[in-house]
Amino acid sequence: MPVRRDFKKMSLQQVGATLTNTDFSGSTVLVPDSIKFKTIKSALAARRVPIKIRSEQQSYASNNNRLIKIIMPNNTLYDTRSGFITFNLNVTATGASYVRIADGVFSIFQRMRLMADATEVEDIQDYNRLYSILWELTNPTLVTSNIGKRMGFGTQVQRNAMSTNFDYIMPLYSGVFNTELLPLENIKAALFLELYLEDPTKCIETDGTNPIISITNINFHIERLELDINYTSYIKSEINSKGLDLGFHTWNRFVSTLSTAPRQDIQINHRSSSVNGILNFFVTSADINNPLINDKFLNWPQMGLQQVQIMVNQTLFPDEPIDTFTAEAAEAYQGYCRWIRRWKLNGLLEIAPPISQQVFFVNRFVQIDDFEPYPELDDVINPFTTLNNYATMLKRLYFAAPIASGIQLDSWVEYFQRMIIQANGKVTVAR
Repeated sequence: MPVRRDFKKMSLQQVGATLTNTDFSGSTVLVPDSIKFKTIKSALAARRVPIKIRSEQQSYASNNNRLIKIIMPNNTLYDTRSGFITFNLNVTATGASYVRIADGVFSIFQRMRLMADATEVEDIQDYNRLYSILWELTNPTLVTSNIGKRMGFGTQVQRNAMSTNFDYIMPLYSGVFNTELLPLENIKAALFLELYLEDPTKCIETDGTNPIISITNINFHIERLELDINYTSYIKSEINSKGLDLGFHTWNRFVSTLSTAPRQDIQINHRSSSVNGILNFFVTSADINNPLINDKFLNWPQMGLQQVQIMVNQTLFPDEPIDTFTAEAAEAYQGYCRWIRRWKLNGLLEIAPPISQQVFFVNRFVQIDDFEPYPELDDVINPFTTLNNYATMLKRLYFAAPIASGIQLDSWVEYFQRMIIQANGKVTVAR
């Protein structure tokens, strides 16, 4: 007898058909996540290990041994991008009724330098002034308030109490250390960090004489990266074969003594392959070394500046002068907001800028020559190079009236620099 097939009870496979032969043609077969087999993840084995690097000596003072030296280990890969310094501080002054550091503990460090043997990789003079400027311009008040006393922030009364046997923490600001992972084992000679204590008359507020800064127990906190040995061996061999070129941004300060004239031309003699921008501030020269002056790092007067323009490579920038006076210097203020990357083209500020427009016009005035094409795009570089000898930058300032004597213009040039680890382990630097 012929076998009767009951197609209603048979599978598509048994009758030699697929979904394309049914009404469900074109449908997608969905498998619930709960019954899927998951592939076991396979990745590079790695971990971060916090470490402390101690300074060469345990105690330093502004009147003796003011150079703090920290020698970096050169045995593996390190992450210094979130590195910070801890130390204990004492400040004294003869015959003083009060003594305190200027707002922010970074005010006690005059210079930060990074060396590879005898090669100067990075050198920021007047480090405390730059650190203070960048902090004020970019960190909202709530951040400063929450961090508080351990970074040296507080009222005058609070800082008076933070001058004797007080433990501080200071995130390290450095173009090299804050930019890339560092394969220190590929550097033949040790890399070392230098911090110079400031002249106390420039960073201590007191009615006494002979102020002295003393610090002890200095540690540099970074992270050691422990990776699979095959991977670290590969990195090391690649650098030993081809070398490594690390780019970073750093700063140089130019001080120009101003005359009292309402129009002034200022030359800035700086040479580098790419100038990123310039921060410009007015400072009263006589205040710098006077410990009776409070908040000397935080007062940047507007001085009645009306317009400013700069010439780079014989080209005026911008096309028309920047208005630095009308409507409480609104045009210059918007330039500041754009520079800190919080200004949006639709006019909405997602986060309030640290400095309000009213305060900006009174005693937090900064004029910014911003040469970045697009701050959000790292692979776009502006064409402003000053490597040629003739390419001196010229700033033209227009004041509403003759200005007081004793005023200087501090111009902080941000520029691009390269640290090159050669195949033979030597380090060179290029601008």
